[in-house]
Amino acid sequence: MRGKLNLILFLLFSLTVYNGINYYIKDIKYEYTEERATAQWIKNNIDAQNSIIITTNEPYTVAIAYYLENSPYSIISLLRNSKMKYVIWDEISNINVAPKAMKEYLTLYNQDKNLFILRTSNDDEKSDYSLDKSFIKVYNSKDYVIYKLMK
Repeated sequence: MRGKLNLILFLLFSLTVYNGINYYIKDIKYEYTEERATAQWIKNNIDAQNSIIITTNEPYTVAIAYYLENSPYSIISLLRNSKMKYVIWDEISNINVAPKAMKEYLTLYNQDKNLFILRTSNDDEKSDYSLDKSFIKVYNSKDYVIYKLMK
């Protein structure tokens, strides 16, 4: 009985090792995250010196901030009014801000700079900023949406 259990456990662990190595190889070989693709889009399309990128979705956008680390880009947490480096899990870490309220918050920021709002696609389904003509959708992927506030 014990020998059969050991054999079953050995087979299960063998599959885990095989899958782990397989995922690791695919991570290196292929574009494996929406976060990395979104960060790359930001680097290629947003002027870091003349722009501010804002989010209200800290838990779901922090990975993008990590991909932008050691670059002139940063993501600002709107409700904390600070550069996002990590997530504080509390009641304001993931609030869906309606477009009208977002415009009011954004008046606090430098009006000389372009303002971009980084959102998750899931939150965008709850309150679609593209219905408000002040926001132009400039990036749309499976997981993320970026809007530009028109001046």
